[in-house]
Amino acid sequence: MIVLPLSRRLSKISIARLLWFALYVSSVATAQETKFFGPPAVPTEVAVQIIVIDLDGIDSSQQIFTANVAMKASWHDPRLANMVAEPTVKPLSAVWHPRLQAINQQRIWKTMAPSVVVYPDGKVVQRQRVWGDFSQPLDLHEFPLDRQAFSIVIGAAGNGPDEIVFKEAEDGPSGIADELSLADWEVLSHEIVIEPYRPFSGLQPLASVAFRFEAQRLRGYYILKILLPLLLIVGMSYLVYWIPLEQASTRINVSVTAMLTLIAYRFMIGGLLPKVSYMTRLDNFIMLSTILVFITLLIAAATGAWEETRHGAASRINRTARLGFPLGFMLIAVIAFGL
Repeated sequence: MIVLPLSRRLSKISIARLLWFALYVSSVATAQETKFFGPPAVPTEVAVQIIVIDLDGIDSSQQIFTANVAMKASWHDPRLANMVAEPTVKPLSAVWHPRLQAINQQRIWKTMAPSVVVYPDGKVVQRQRVWGDFSQPLDLHEFPLDRQAFSIVIGAAGNGPDEIVFKEAEDGPSGIADELSLADWEVLSHEIVIEPYRPFSGLQPLASVAFRFEAQRLRGYYILKILLPLLLIVGMSYLVYWIPLEQASTRINVSVTAMLTLIAYRFMIGGLLPKVSYMTRLDNFIMLSTILVFITLLIAAATGAWEETRHGAASRINRTARLGFPLGFMLIAVIAFGL
């Protein structure tokens, strides 16, 4: 039988007592933290202020927008009254809180520690600032002449509208900064919308509040980068009708060059267009312009083949096309952007 020295036995007893004491302190702390597990009242009013500090970008293809958002939430918990003599910062886990989450967040980074300020009268204030991507379904049928509504939806995880009642903060309005990093959109309006969040019917709704803003896409970029080059390509194909019929090879070469240039152009702008399964206004304009250029190629080939045997018919077709081409292009513009 091995007998441990007295010092080692005392050491083991001391370690055991220390472990027991640490366990006791941990249980007391846990009990204090979970003392106010439930909301202070049913329902509990939570005042919310949401400020969009900046909008870094809107990606129509991915249907996301990047925002820098500051949020403040405050509520009254009478159980905390007179527990502090002055406003005191406490860990978020030390008090009951509505567990606010940005429902449509994708990737966000928080810049402030999870904490609250407790006041002597029981008022609790939680502040947080986040930056990152938020998902937003978009209807792009009118692209690039579209106006879109964007939302940052804040929900109380695990609490329904009968437990948490959101309201706008009275000590400061929600809003959006006057100057934004967004270059190709103009923000038109914003509002706070308080309504339950339910992703699909049959699911219990969550208490939620949404900051919504409406923005209009600026068209200058698409006019300069997409429409103007397309007009030049279409104009190049129109020159075919002013080349003499006797120069059939030149007419066909110009038509083929215009068609190949248009195909390369469409590959080039593919990354600038939203990847959707339906046709937008810009898609309609590009597709109809491509058809018009292809018709010009067919006419150039036909008149070149008939120039010697059916010169009169070829001349009539060429004269008619001189007038019909611009009228057809005007009709395309009306169909794509005027209806």
